[in-house]
Amino acid sequence: MELSRERPPLALIACSDDWMSRALESVFQQHGYVVAHTRSGVQTLELARLANHDLLVLDESLSDVRAIDVCRAIREGTQFDHSVPVVITSPTPVDPHARIAAFNAGAWEYCSHPVDL
Repeated sequence: MELSRERPPLALIACSDDWMSRALESVFQQHGYVVAHTRSGVQTLELARLANHDLLVLDESLSDVRAIDVCRAIREGTQFDHSVPVVITSPTPVDPHARIAAFNAGAWEYCSHPVDL
């Protein structure tokens, strides 16, 4: 995927864990991304509709909507760019069934903390 040179790439991080959110933000900023944060699945969907993000990171720590459901809504929604990578992260070890469910929902990757970027 080629990123627009007119603006820096934009990442949306949806995570209720402040430490993990800040760690991801730091890494993405080092690579030139502008980072937006949310702690809510509902707000993630709203922000994803408002801006053309170049990357979405959804953590399973969201309390209001499951990350996999947010991913599915984004992939099924006609107002979203389906070529945008969606990564789901988990604070627990990777469960093969959860990984398959994430891929079926349209995630590009499913990984556990700490995330090896």
